[in-house]
Amino acid sequence: MRAHNTFPKTAGVLPDDDLRDGAEFIGGTILRADPVFMRDRLDNLADGAGVMHMTLSLPVGLQASRETWHAIVMAQLHLIGLPALRTPWVAARHTDANCDHVHVAIALRGFDGSRLRPETGDIRTSRNHQMLTRRLGLPVPDYFNAQIPRLDPPIITRRLTTAPKKRLSEALRTIFTTERPRTLGDLDRALARQSPAILRTATQNTHGTTSHLFSLDGAKIFGGELGPAWEP
Repeated sequence: MRAHNTFPKTAGVLPDDDLRDGAEFIGGTILRADPVFMRDRLDNLADGAGVMHMTLSLPVGLQASRETWHAIVMAQLHLIGLPALRTPWVAARHTDANCDHVHVAIALRGFDGSRLRPETGDIRTSRNHQMLTRRLGLPVPDYFNAQIPRLDPPIITRRLTTAPKKRLSEALRTIFTTERPRTLGDLDRALARQSPAILRTATQNTHGTTSHLFSLDGAKIFGGELGPAWEP
């Protein structure tokens, strides 16, 4: 139930994706009509401010009624600081994927012409995720369990776009939930025990700051500064 948010310039996804054949209309604050009309209506209301596209998904194997999904969308809009009844939005449900989910297209300008600024930072999104799962009686994800060492912020699965990133993520999750490394040396040794080995090399950038690069089977994963955030 963690929201996935993007900010396209227009509501162009409505006709071909959100409201495609087989989608179920969940609700909204604009007139239900032809998908192209609804797209144009959102864009006109946004008046250059852009659109927010939000996806909410239930765990695999679970489904919600249309009424429950409508309540979830309304609650999520409130949690990100948008007045649900004064914000132009439309939601549609898809059940032809591996999980029951909804897409919500939101004009970033209210009906009164005011600019809307939803709060969608990682910390706020994680907190909202936790609140929604508890309200719905769903399992709370591991990264909300204070007893489980974790990376902070949590790794979002949909951002793991390549096989090396996925394997590195799995290795780090295993290490942080079983071995509890307290230093970078502990982390290095734990990574080296993974198969295949994951190597970390340090480099100096032009500002004299040390950065670290992880690689898996010779493939570059990501770089970045490592410091106290890796300590428990």
